[in-house]
Order: sequence, then structure tokens, then C-alpha cells
Amino acid sequence: STSVEERAQVPPVQEHLASESSKAHDVELLKDISENEDRLLAELSSEGAEQYSGSFRSLALLNVAACLFGSTSVVLKTVEESSPLPFSYITAIRFLIAAACFAPALYKKKLSAEKIRAGGELGLWLFFGYIAQAIGLETTSAARGAFTLAFTVLVVPLLVGFEGRKVPTSNYIGAIVALCGVGLLTTSGEAFSGGDAWCIAAAALFGVHKWRAENYTRRINDTSQLTAMQLVVLAMASGSLALGDYSLHALQGVEYPSLSALETLPWPELLYMGFVPTSP
Repeated sequence: STSVEERAQVPPVQEHLASESSKAHDVELLKDISENEDRLLAELSSEGAEQYSGSFRSLALLNVAACLFGSTSVVLKTVEESSPLPFSYITAIRFLIAAACFAPALYKKKLSAEKIRAGGELGLWLFFGYIAQAIGLETTSAARGAFTLAFTVLVVPLLVGFEGRKVPTSNYIGAIVALCGVGLLTTSGEAFSGGDAWCIAAAALFGVHKWRAENYTRRINDTSQLTAMQLVVLAMASGSLALGDYSLHALQGVEYPSLSALETLPWPELLYMGFVPTSP
């Protein structure tokens, strides 16, 4: 009878041991879950901080770029008014300086056919845009030129929309509000002029350039070579324009200032336009 009683007492002991083991397992499991949660929260916090830092940096750079782009009209107008040379010469000098900054990037590695094609197209869009801007600023003020060039913010979303991609309504609203703000700050109440029309055309050309550049940079990783190619094409086209301008006036018997006129050029402004708003 004693052995029967002992056998009857064994199951409760095993049950107790199993229960204790289960509790220990549950404790370990909860501990692992807690540790994993802490690690996951730390990773999410780190990723969030990195994303915020990246977004803030991107927004800061965009604002710096906007300031640099906006300064171009003022500086270019000053150069045109103080230079003895025609705008075609000024444009050529400006873009030769910019191309010299990025030319070494072309020798880092072999240029692909796609980079050459993309750089050629983008460089021409920039060339026509800058020429339209220079012509416009000859007959309009720097403030009105800055305002009309701001139409780029409308051109880009319109082109993206025509391409079939969805553009949030807030983008259009923001662009219109930005235009109104720039207009209130810069317009002088004067009548619309031919120079204003040229600057609007420049804004449209710059918008096409940005739209096409976005499409190309999705496929091209090394943007330094792409930028260099654009600037080289821009400098070559500007140099060709200056040479053609000189040849045409020579045939007409019009005298241009001699090379000594280079000494009287506003070099600080030219270097600023070449190194700062153009080459970056």
C-alpha cells in the first residue's frame, strides 16, 4: 500500500516541476521579447533621427540653392551694365570658368554614351535658358527678372504632370503662393516688356532642364561626370556664340573692344557667377 501511495504522489510532483519549468520558460520568453522591443525601438529611433537629419539637410541645401539662383539676376545685371563687352562674351567667360571647375571629373573614368548624350542635351537646355535670361536682363530690371524666372517653380510640376506622374495639389498651391510672394517683393508696377517675356522663356527652359535632369539622374549614379559634361557643352556653345557674334560684327565693319578691355571687366562678379551659382 505504501508503494501505491508513493506512486499516487509522483504525478503532482511532476506536474509541479513542469509548471515551474513553464514559468521559467515564460520568464525567459518575456525577457527576450522585452530585449527585442528595446532593440527595435532603438533602431527605429536611430532611423527616424537619420531620416530627419537627411530631410533637414536636403531642405537646407535647397534653400541655399534658391538663394544662389536668385542672386544670379542681380549679379548678371550688374555685369552687363558695367562691362564693355557684349553679353555673348560675358556668357562665354562665365561658363568657361564653371567648366574648368568640373573638367577634372571627366577623367576619373571612361564616359559612357548615356552620360555624353545626357550631358549634351542638358547642357543645351541650360545654354538656351541662360541666353534668354541674358537677353531679357538687357531690357528689364534685376528685380523683375528674378520674379519672372521664378516661373520655373510652376513649369516643373506641370511637366511632371504631363508625363503622367501624379503631382499633389499642395505642390501647385505652394508654387502659386511662392510666385505671389516673389511678385509682391520684386515687381515695380511697370508695364510688361520684351525683357520680361525673354525671362519667362528662360524660366520655361530651366524648368525643362530640371525635369530632364531628374529623369537622367534616376539612371546615372555618377552625377559629377554628368554635371561636368553639361558645363563643357555649355562652355562650348557659349564660346561658339561669342565667336559667331564677333565674326558677324567683323563682316559688318563694327569694331569690338580689344583684348585690353578684359582688364576692365568686373572679375569678382564674373568669378562669383562661374564658381558659385553655375558650377555647383
